[in-house]
Amino acid sequence: MANIILPARFKDMLETNQELDGIVKITLSAFGDILEENKLSFFSEYTNHGIKHIQDLLFASDILMTDRTYANILSAKDIGYYILSVILHDIGMHIDLEGFKCLLEGDFNDIQIKEFDNYTWRELWEDYLNESKKFSGKQLKSIFGDESTLVRVPPFSKPGEITENDKKLIGEFIRRNHPRLAHEIAIKGFPAKPKYLEFANSLDIKSKNTIGLIARSHGLGLRRCLDYIEAEYGKFNRRFPNGIHATYLMVLLRIADYIQIDNTRTSTTLIKTKTFSSPISAMEHNAHLAIDDINYRWHDDPERIFVNASPKDSNMYLKLQKLIKDIQYEFDISWAVLGELYGKGTDKDKAEINYRRISSNLEDEVFIKKQNYIADNFAFKANDEIIKLLVAPLYGDDPKYGVRELLQNAVDACKERESVELKRGTIYIPFITLEIEKDIDDTSYCNR
Repeated sequence: MANIILPARFKDMLETNQELDGIVKITLSAFGDILEENKLSFFSEYTNHGIKHIQDLLFASDILMTDRTYANILSAKDIGYYILSVILHDIGMHIDLEGFKCLLEGDFNDIQIKEFDNYTWRELWEDYLNESKKFSGKQLKSIFGDESTLVRVPPFSKPGEITENDKKLIGEFIRRNHPRLAHEIAIKGFPAKPKYLEFANSLDIKSKNTIGLIARSHGLGLRRCLDYIEAEYGKFNRRFPNGIHATYLMVLLRIADYIQIDNTRTSTTLIKTKTFSSPISAMEHNAHLAIDDINYRWHDDPERIFVNASPKDSNMYLKLQKLIKDIQYEFDISWAVLGELYGKGTDKDKAEINYRRISSNLEDEVFIKKQNYIADNFAFKANDEIIKLLVAPLYGDDPKYGVRELLQNAVDACKERESVELKRGTIYIPFITLEIEKDIDDTSYCNR
């Protein structure tokens, strides 16, 4: 039997409501077994999404929650519903092939949430398959690890013929839609055969829908979730729908999930022994390992989270830099929404979190100067087909135009290098080597 450890004050608050405490414990036990097995049929290369992730997220939520909010605002119902939503938020990634077929066969059509979802799972899947036929080389590389992969429709009627690439195709579809699946599992249950595993048995549909919305919110815009609350529960219940502080709980889940970036989500042994076919998966694991520590008690700013990282190259540096900026954006949005909903009362009535900012050593000039790579982003993007159309109309088939362009590029590069060296106080003497070799049949020339 799975054993999910709860933060002490979550446990204490929950025990004041004996009925809800029982429902949570039974659900933790049943769904904890799924999480403990952590068998991700379609995500063999993903970071940890099992019990450890759930526990880390709950304890991060405890760190985020202010003492004043815990004591004056939240109830056992808030805490119970929040724990259930945390269990739910990634549970869709644990479904197997039979569970996925349940979705495609229409088992969930009767609970489709029209405010969010225009398509059934089958329609969504068909649309995704059409998109997959037009995946770019970059997309194919990120999903399958090979940009020449031929995408096919998985043979669901012959499970034994399902390949690893078929699983990765299904996995990308589930990854995109797992927040929706979390919401629907709250209402319908975990899809499996011969029967479903009911979620939070004894709670009514209205309560399950609220819990599902909180779980789903980590994949939606926060204000879009607020619009749904108003449509479902009425304008005057935005702050306290169904007797809980739903928006505050969404903020906790979103940020606590976002800041699960430390190196405990993977292992150095896994990186050394496992070959990742997807460069994106390898990058995700290495990104966690690049985080040295996360400091929640930054000495000169009590409302700041500080991240120490050691990226080994510019790609990892830029990835972590973007991640920190994205988390800060989430903080900004969350504080704005919390202020709009709960900011007009007394200090005692406000729902708050402990942190407003996140920063890292990545912006420290001392750190940047010590690196042997350029800590900046340089990019050029163009459509491959357009490039092909530009060459012949502009230059024709005469090779001397190609020679001219290559020579001009070399001159420009030398001038740029000269400018850089001048700023460093060093001298650079430009030198260009141009060789032209005559082809054997005397009909063409090649430059190098």
